[in-house]
Amino acid sequence: MKQLQKIIASRLGMHSPDNEHESEQATAIFNHLKCRNFLLLLDDLWHKVDLEAVGVPIPSRRPTGQLKHKVVFTTRKEKVCGSMAAHKKIKINCLEQQDALQLSQDMVGQDTLESAPRIRRLAREVVEECRGLPLALTVIGKAM
Repeated sequence: MKQLQKIIASRLGMHSPDNEHESEQATAIFNHLKCRNFLLLLDDLWHKVDLEAVGVPIPSRRPTGQLKHKVVFTTRKEKVCGSMAAHKKIKINCLEQQDALQLSQDMVGQDTLESAPRIRRLAREVVEECRGLPLALTVIGKAM
């Protein structure tokens, strides 16, 4: 919780003392965001995030003309969507073989792929092993 608050505060340009209590930090974040339009992106959640405890004003479906508070999160677990009361769910399927190979090659880079024949072969093996999962292909491809 504290780490997420620290990241959010930093992105908002707020000073976040290390000794500040979570509830004080939550109040500061809330006061900063409550009068602004915002979009918060949370990637790869594995558990529910208590937005109120973090200090994020709860997104709602407000009539037009009022402030817009939006939170978009990605997760591999449908249970997380339910626990966070997602308004809309979009399922992203794994990439087809050819698209997965292209993403992997884009992440690895042409220079690296051409540096040794075994690199291209290894990249293909990685694509097989990742079974079209874009996040895995991106992370491993960049690491190569």
